[in-house]
Amino acid sequence: MNIDFEIVEHIGIITPASRFHPWNKEINVVSWNGGEAKIDIREWDSNHTRMKKGLTLKKEEFFNLLEIGGEYFNNVESTDTEE
Repeated sequence: MNIDFEIVEHIGIITPASRFHPWNKEINVVSWNGGEAKIDIREWDSNHTRMKKGLTLKKEEFFNLLEIGGEYFNNVESTDTEE
């Protein structure tokens, strides 16, 4: 099965490659099989020719993820400071 993709925009690297793990975990905007470009979180080789399984989100889903994560960590931090 051939999967076509285009990295429309590179947003950033979450975890850089290292001597022990030669893949970057990245956030990119990717179009899969000519479809609408979406936010994509996955590991890529240095040439962006091979990738591992990842998570693809619509823009609204990505914003929801950020909001939920922010709320979670705000609650954890306020719980930690109450002790």
